[in-house]
Amino acid sequence: MPLVTVQGHAVRHVPAERGTVHVRIKATADDTRSPRERADSAFGAVASLAASAVADGAATWWGADGVVTWSATQWHKPSAHVDGVYLDRHHAAASIDVKFSDVPRLHAFVLDVHQVPDARVHRVEWTLTEATRRDALRATRTGAALDARSRAEAYAGALGLSEVAIVHLYDEGLRPGLARGAAETGVGARNGVGSGGDTGDLALHPDQISVTTVVTADFEVR
Repeated sequence: MPLVTVQGHAVRHVPAERGTVHVRIKATADDTRSPRERADSAFGAVASLAASAVADGAATWWGADGVVTWSATQWHKPSAHVDGVYLDRHHAAASIDVKFSDVPRLHAFVLDVHQVPDARVHRVEWTLTEATRRDALRATRTGAALDARSRAEAYAGALGLSEVAIVHLYDEGLRPGLARGAAETGVGARNGVGSGGDTGDLALHPDQISVTTVVTADFEVR
Protein backbone atom coordinates (compact mmCIF):
# COMPACT_ATOMS: atom_id res chain seq x y z
CA MET A 1 0.00 0.00 0.00
CA PRO A 2 1.12 3.60 -0.56
CA LEU A 3 2.73 5.18 2.48
CA VAL A 4 2.35 8.86 3.39
CA THR A 5 4.73 10.49 5.88
CA VAL A 6 3.59 13.72 7.51
CA GLN A 7 4.44 16.05 10.36
CA GLY A 8 1.90 17.01 13.00
CA HIS A 9 2.18 20.21 15.00
CA ALA A 10 0.27 21.74 17.91
CA VAL A 11 0.93 24.74 20.16
CA ARG A 12 -0.83 26.33 23.12
CA HIS A 13 -0.08 29.67 24.71
CA VAL A 14 -0.73 29.56 28.44
CA PRO A 15 -0.50 32.53 30.85
CA ALA A 16 2.53 32.27 33.11
CA GLU A 17 1.79 31.36 36.72
CA ARG A 18 5.18 31.73 38.38
CA GLY A 19 7.86 34.38 38.08
CA THR A 20 11.43 33.91 39.31
CA VAL A 21 13.20 37.20 39.98
CA HIS A 22 16.98 37.02 39.54
CA VAL A 23 18.73 39.73 41.56
CA ARG A 24 22.38 40.55 41.08
CA ILE A 25 24.47 42.52 43.58
CA LYS A 26 27.80 44.09 42.68
CA ALA A 27 30.01 46.73 44.29
CA THR A 28 33.32 48.07 42.95
CA ALA A 29 35.85 50.46 44.45
CA ASP A 30 39.56 51.28 44.58
CA ASP A 31 39.95 50.04 48.15
CA THR A 32 39.60 46.47 49.35
CA ARG A 33 37.17 47.02 52.19
CA SER A 34 34.21 49.05 50.93
CA PRO A 35 33.06 46.70 48.12
CA ARG A 36 32.59 43.87 50.62
CA GLU A 37 30.78 46.10 53.08
CA ARG A 38 28.47 47.49 50.40
CA ALA A 39 27.73 44.02 48.98
CA ASP A 40 27.05 42.61 52.45
CA SER A 41 24.62 45.45 53.14
CA ALA A 42 22.79 44.98 49.83
CA PHE A 43 22.71 41.22 50.29
CA GLY A 44 21.18 41.55 53.74
CA ALA A 45 18.52 43.97 52.52
CA VAL A 46 17.46 41.86 49.52
CA ALA A 47 17.59 38.61 51.51
CA SER A 48 15.27 40.17 54.10
CA LEU A 49 12.81 41.15 51.35
CA ALA A 50 12.96 37.63 49.90
CA ALA A 51 12.46 35.91 53.25
CA SER A 52 9.50 38.17 54.00
CA ALA A 53 7.87 37.33 50.66
CA VAL A 54 8.21 33.60 51.36
CA ALA A 55 6.95 33.98 54.93
CA ASP A 56 3.72 35.66 53.87
CA GLY A 57 3.05 33.26 50.97
CA ALA A 58 3.73 35.62 48.06
CA ALA A 59 6.81 33.60 47.06
CA THR A 60 7.30 29.84 47.20
CA TRP A 61 11.11 29.74 47.45
CA TRP A 62 14.25 31.82 47.58
CA GLY A 63 17.92 30.95 47.33
CA ALA A 64 21.21 32.78 47.15
CA ASP A 65 24.89 32.61 46.30
CA GLY A 66 26.77 34.39 49.07
CA VAL A 67 29.05 37.37 48.63
CA VAL A 68 32.33 36.72 46.84
CA THR A 69 35.22 39.16 46.37
CA TRP A 70 38.01 39.50 43.84
CA SER A 71 40.46 42.05 42.46
CA ALA A 72 41.49 42.85 38.91
CA THR A 73 43.87 45.23 37.21
CA GLN A 74 42.03 47.40 34.70
CA TRP A 75 43.12 49.94 32.13
CA HIS A 76 41.61 53.34 32.87
CA LYS A 77 41.71 56.30 30.47
CA PRO A 78 39.44 59.12 31.69
CA SER A 79 39.46 60.99 28.36
CA ALA A 80 41.24 61.24 25.05
CA HIS A 81 43.57 63.95 26.37
CA VAL A 82 44.54 62.24 29.62
CA ASP A 83 47.10 59.48 29.84
CA GLY A 84 45.71 56.08 30.72
CA VAL A 85 46.88 54.12 33.73
CA TYR A 86 46.44 50.65 35.17
CA LEU A 87 44.35 50.59 38.34
CA ASP A 88 43.71 47.83 40.84
CA ARG A 89 39.92 47.56 41.19
CA HIS A 90 38.25 45.54 43.92
CA HIS A 91 34.87 43.88 43.49
CA ALA A 92 32.24 42.07 45.57
CA ALA A 93 29.18 40.33 44.17
CA ALA A 94 26.29 38.05 45.09
CA SER A 95 23.03 36.77 43.61
CA ILE A 96 19.58 36.07 45.01
CA ASP A 97 16.70 34.31 43.23
CA VAL A 98 13.07 34.45 44.40
CA LYS A 99 10.19 32.42 42.91
CA PHE A 100 6.86 34.26 43.17
CA SER A 101 3.33 32.89 42.82
CA ASP A 102 1.79 36.32 43.49
CA VAL A 103 2.48 38.60 40.49
CA PRO A 104 1.50 41.91 42.18
CA ARG A 105 3.90 41.10 45.02
CA LEU A 106 6.58 40.29 42.45
CA HIS A 107 6.14 43.81 41.07
CA ALA A 108 6.43 45.29 44.57
CA PHE A 109 9.55 43.23 45.28
CA VAL A 110 11.23 44.49 42.09
CA LEU A 111 10.48 48.10 43.05
CA ASP A 112 11.87 47.49 46.56
CA VAL A 113 15.06 45.95 45.16
CA HIS A 114 15.43 48.97 42.90
CA GLN A 115 15.80 51.10 46.04
CA VAL A 116 18.71 49.01 47.40
CA PRO A 117 22.12 50.46 46.48
CA ASP A 118 24.33 48.08 44.44
CA ALA A 119 21.42 45.68 43.74
CA ARG A 120 19.46 45.31 40.54
CA VAL A 121 16.99 42.90 39.00
CA HIS A 122 18.86 41.10 36.24
CA ARG A 123 15.82 39.34 34.75
CA VAL A 124 12.45 37.76 35.45
CA GLU A 125 11.89 34.17 34.31
CA TRP A 126 8.23 33.22 33.77
CA THR A 127 7.05 29.59 34.13
CA LEU A 128 4.03 27.35 34.66
CA THR A 129 3.13 25.14 37.57
CA GLU A 130 3.95 21.48 36.98
CA ALA A 131 0.26 20.53 36.84
CA THR A 132 -0.54 23.17 34.20
CA ARG A 133 2.54 22.24 32.20
CA ARG A 134 1.53 18.57 32.25
CA ASP A 135 -2.04 19.36 31.12
CA ALA A 136 -0.84 21.65 28.33
CA LEU A 137 1.61 19.05 27.03
CA ARG A 138 -1.09 16.41 27.05
CA ALA A 139 -3.33 18.70 25.00
CA THR A 140 -0.62 19.52 22.45
CA ARG A 141 0.36 15.87 22.07
CA THR A 142 -3.24 15.04 21.24
CA GLY A 143 -3.43 18.02 18.91
CA ALA A 144 -0.21 17.10 17.09
CA ALA A 145 -1.42 13.52 16.50
CA LEU A 146 -4.77 14.78 15.17
CA ASP A 147 -2.98 17.30 12.96
CA ALA A 148 -0.82 14.53 11.49
CA ARG A 149 -3.88 12.41 10.73
CA SER A 150 -5.67 15.39 9.15
CA ARG A 151 -2.70 16.03 6.88
CA ALA A 152 -2.55 12.38 5.84
CA GLU A 153 -6.28 12.37 5.06
CA ALA A 154 -5.87 15.51 2.93
CA TYR A 155 -3.08 13.90 0.91
CA ALA A 156 -5.07 10.70 0.54
CA GLY A 157 -8.08 12.63 -0.73
CA ALA A 158 -5.92 14.46 -3.26
CA LEU A 159 -4.75 11.09 -4.56
CA GLY A 160 -8.30 9.77 -4.89
CA LEU A 161 -8.01 7.56 -1.83
CA SER A 162 -10.32 7.64 1.17
CA GLU A 163 -8.81 5.69 4.09
CA VAL A 164 -5.70 6.15 6.20
CA ALA A 165 -4.22 3.84 8.82
CA ILE A 166 -1.40 4.75 11.20
CA VAL A 167 1.79 2.71 10.91
CA HIS A 168 4.33 4.65 12.97
CA LEU A 169 4.29 7.84 15.04
CA TYR A 170 7.46 9.47 16.39
CA ASP A 171 8.09 12.22 18.90
CA GLU A 172 10.35 14.95 17.55
CA GLY A 173 13.96 13.78 17.28
CA LEU A 174 13.14 10.07 17.68
CA ARG A 175 12.56 9.13 14.05
CA PRO A 176 15.43 6.83 12.95
CA GLY A 177 17.66 8.24 10.21
CA LEU A 178 16.24 11.76 10.42
CA ALA A 179 18.81 14.50 10.96
CA ARG A 180 18.05 16.32 14.17
CA GLY A 181 17.69 20.07 13.81
CA ALA A 182 16.75 22.73 16.31
CA ALA A 183 14.13 21.35 18.69
CA GLU A 184 10.61 22.71 18.31
CA THR A 185 8.89 20.56 20.92
CA GLY A 186 8.92 21.90 24.45
CA VAL A 187 7.81 24.56 26.88
CA GLY A 188 9.18 28.08 26.85
CA ALA A 189 8.35 31.75 27.16
CA ARG A 190 7.31 33.46 23.94
CA ASN A 191 8.98 36.70 24.94
CA GLY A 192 12.29 37.09 26.72
CA VAL A 193 12.16 39.24 29.83
CA GLY A 194 15.29 40.95 30.97
CA SER A 195 17.02 44.19 31.77
CA GLY A 196 20.19 45.62 30.39
CA GLY A 197 20.88 47.50 33.60
CA ASP A 198 18.43 49.64 35.52
CA THR A 199 15.02 48.11 36.23
CA GLY A 200 13.41 50.97 34.33
CA ASP A 201 13.51 48.92 31.12
CA LEU A 202 12.42 45.65 32.75
CA ALA A 203 9.17 44.17 31.40
CA LEU A 204 7.14 42.88 34.32
CA HIS A 205 4.02 41.59 32.60
CA PRO A 206 3.72 37.78 32.77
CA ASP A 207 4.65 36.09 29.51
CA GLN A 208 2.49 33.75 27.55
CA ILE A 209 4.27 30.40 27.78
CA SER A 210 4.42 28.44 24.52
CA VAL A 211 3.80 24.70 24.88
CA THR A 212 4.61 22.94 21.60
CA THR A 213 4.57 19.35 20.34
CA VAL A 214 5.84 18.18 16.95
CA VAL A 215 5.52 14.60 15.69
CA THR A 216 6.12 12.73 12.44
CA ALA A 217 3.88 9.86 11.41
CA ASP A 218 3.59 7.23 8.67
CA PHE A 219 0.13 6.34 7.36
CA GLU A 220 -0.94 3.67 4.90
CA VAL A 221 -3.49 5.06 2.46
CA ARG A 222 -6.00 3.16 0.41
